[in-house]
Amino acid sequence: MNRRATPASHEAPGFETGRDPTYRASYQLESATQPPRATQPPRAPQPPRARAPPSARNTHTKLDRGSCARDNRWMQVTIVNHSSARIPRKFLGEWVAAIDRLMAGKIPAKKYRGRELVIAFLDQGPAKKLNQKYRGKNYATDVLSFGSEDPSQLGELVICPQVIVRQAKEHGLANRHELGYMVLHGILHLLGYDHETSERDAKRMFALQDKIFERLLDLGL
Repeated sequence: MNRRATPASHEAPGFETGRDPTYRASYQLESATQPPRATQPPRAPQPPRARAPPSARNTHTKLDRGSCARDNRWMQVTIVNHSSARIPRKFLGEWVAAIDRLMAGKIPAKKYRGRELVIAFLDQGPAKKLNQKYRGKNYATDVLSFGSEDPSQLGELVICPQVIVRQAKEHGLANRHELGYMVLHGILHLLGYDHETSERDAKRMFALQDKIFERLLDLGL
């Protein structure tokens, strides 16, 4: 997987110390029924796949994306932050909206348009427990993806901000672009792409993933 390095001066606010007071959620680790696969630490990701979302969310925060947030022609985004990091929600809204547009013609729109994508954030401790419980891996990973049987939902991505920050440094990326890369990676898994099934499937997924990622960077996000 290719990640183009971006200058540190382009870094957007996000993943700073201190909980974002605008986000509150109750994230229950015991509510998932099927284990996901997740990406491994740097450069050797193991993609996530599961059928049921893991969290029981008592409060949802809808991302403000202008008309996109109210228009069911687009993916609907819900942020659940139960981490100690401040989440760059404006960037995420613009990033997911751009992914939505760039997937047009490449992936049938009925698979994602008008469906809810939940992006949940957990600190390393809870993320490690989740990864251990469902994958048998004793570390916090960057992203876990959980599909949904609810036709109104695309699925849920569970992200550990601290792992994202570490990997951003290793890959020479701004934090927001490492985050965006893993969100894109998770979305493709929710849409049925997999790089573990065969070399052909891996090439197909990574080719699309890197093409969309390059286009996103070219847009100046």
